[in-house]
Amino acid sequence: MSNEPLIQSTRTHVPPLDGLRGIAVLLVIWAHVPTNLGGSAVKLLNTVIQPGYLGVDIFFVLSGFLITRILLYGRCNQKSLVYFLVRRAFRIFPIYYLLIGVLIYLAPGEYLIWCATYLSNFVFSLDYLWNADLQRWIAPSNPMRHTWSLCVEEHFYMIWPLFIYFAPRDWLKPTTVAVVLTGMVLAVLAVVFAEELPLYKLLYRGTPFRMTSLALGGLFALYEPSLGIGTSRPWRFAGAFFVPAVIFLTVAALLENPWTQAMKMIGFSLMSSTIFLATIGTSCMGPKLGTVLSKGPLAYVGRISYGVYLYHYPIFYSLGLLDHEAQHTLWTTCQGVVLTFAVATTSYYLLERPILRYASRYR
Repeated sequence: MSNEPLIQSTRTHVPPLDGLRGIAVLLVIWAHVPTNLGGSAVKLLNTVIQPGYLGVDIFFVLSGFLITRILLYGRCNQKSLVYFLVRRAFRIFPIYYLLIGVLIYLAPGEYLIWCATYLSNFVFSLDYLWNADLQRWIAPSNPMRHTWSLCVEEHFYMIWPLFIYFAPRDWLKPTTVAVVLTGMVLAVLAVVFAEELPLYKLLYRGTPFRMTSLALGGLFALYEPSLGIGTSRPWRFAGAFFVPAVIFLTVAALLENPWTQAMKMIGFSLMSSTIFLATIGTSCMGPKLGTVLSKGPLAYVGRISYGVYLYHYPIFYSLGLLDHEAQHTLWTTCQGVVLTFAVATTSYYLLERPILRYASRYR
């Protein structure tokens, strides 16, 4: 193995990413707010932006970037990989399994087995049933269908650290590029060979396909010195990603299923990368923009975003807000949003932050 230093070894905090994480989770909340409240204009905006898809994809790019740079720092400084895995476990598992424990009592069901074993992304992609009356595929309802994205990230945490720590240094960049392209190719192959519509749901939830966005984030970490965080350089890279992102998303809007799903997967990966790159270049755009993302409400929401994401869906489910065919009141919706942030804030200060302080000793 070469004795040259690793590609980068910094663990410097990038404050604007706190705000971007806050934006991502707010986009997910927006996607689950009843559509009847905003009228036709909001429905059209929802259709164009597709906030749930975009928000989750931004999370994937962020995770890929942040986890990869932490792993690079650990490898460069000869930190044990076990320490990283222990910190991840302390960060993810406590409130996740606490919620599952609560739901075993409040809403028991087989779905909890798949959530507990981090297989819900695959199971929930293939459990659609054809409704002859509505002439469309219907997904069985449960309060944890949103955990598919957490499964994708957990699968990433199982594989990616081994690659970053133990692969030859010269393999890191080209292999990561190969992972990005492989996800895109697999999406196309899935469309070519799949015959049943529910299988296309795997393009949205399947780990092999969503590794595209995670690997793009990892690639940005590997090229971090070239990106020039805090300078205007990331904006030039963002522009290069923006054009193909618009092309793919436009094609997705014009095509019929199943090609729509493949084009969306690729297009949103590129669009999320565009937004990520633009965010790390905000420091050169003036102190006000940087402050909006680095401090204040958005940054705070970013810090509690894991809890907000984890708790919002079962809370919305319990209030009936996830039935978008029904007519909901603004009052019930506000109840769901306020309760989500109240539970997430309580969880952060009483559980997550103390646990994270304990986990910080594993460095």
